[in-house]
Amino acid sequence: MHMIRALRGMGHQPLHMLFKELDSGQQVAPTINGPEVIHRYLDSGVPVVIAMADMGHAICAVGYVEVPGKAARDGGTHVVFARGLIVHDDQRGPYRVLPLSVDDIEHLPSARLMKWQQKILTVEENVSHMFVPLPSRVFLRAENADIVVRDFIKTTSYVSDQIVNAVGNGNSTAAANIRAFFDGFAAGRWIQRTYLTTAARYRRHISASGMNEPMKSEIVSRALPHFIWVTELIDRSSKQERRTGARPVVGHFVLNATSSTDYNNDLLIAQFPHFIVHRDVNPIADNGDVLDVPAESMVSFDTNNEYLGRTRTVA
Repeated sequence: MHMIRALRGMGHQPLHMLFKELDSGQQVAPTINGPEVIHRYLDSGVPVVIAMADMGHAICAVGYVEVPGKAARDGGTHVVFARGLIVHDDQRGPYRVLPLSVDDIEHLPSARLMKWQQKILTVEENVSHMFVPLPSRVFLRAENADIVVRDFIKTTSYVSDQIVNAVGNGNSTAAANIRAFFDGFAAGRWIQRTYLTTAARYRRHISASGMNEPMKSEIVSRALPHFIWVTELIDRSSKQERRTGARPVVGHFVLNATSSTDYNNDLLIAQFPHFIVHRDVNPIADNGDVLDVPAESMVSFDTNNEYLGRTRTVA
């Protein structure tokens, strides 16, 4: 409670999540994956205070160690490309490395590993809970944003044949690309990378990306809230681009991070190969009334290409 009060006093929206029972050390719920949850906030550029159960001590995670090649572990989120967390510890010094699991230890520099009584610590075995200092206007959690995207893709896949007929009519390449995308989703090929950003930074990234110009123009003109969650879809076999460290993206989604009421209304933009779905959560009727039911519209494009995902920068 002291940590929550301190973060709130500094103007943050504190998020607390328990991974293991403090008394028994048992996992709170099998669906809560500590490394996965922590990774999303670090990928957003937000530091995470993590509590080490065995040590009775808290440290601050500020980044992660990413592999340059294909996925290093099973899973459906961006943590599959990570091996460990970069942490600051006021007792052991800055820029220590905390492996995600025992299997990651041999792939990390032994001199920088976090240890307690000569035992190498890991996120899976030793982290009991976390505190995240979110911006004051952010209410939607990263985990929920990830679920909204996954459910929307699944729902859209049910009508993929109709979309192929509508978008790919007379365009065999578009039809094949759309089918390949939904086949890839069904096969678990796409990794979801969800991170927090601002609308301005998102537009700047899209404008500078290799996305085709018509699709780019359709996206950057949209009105968005200040804080948004972005979910990029990445092939689990993809490799980092040598110069920037970014990976190719096959589609992405934008959600309202400032919403806390109805998760079904949080999705604002869904960019698939060859088409974009826009969602207006407060559409205006012909008589000027604001409607409660979100309105969806779809825009299709003859051409499509992969583009590089966002990389974290100082600016």
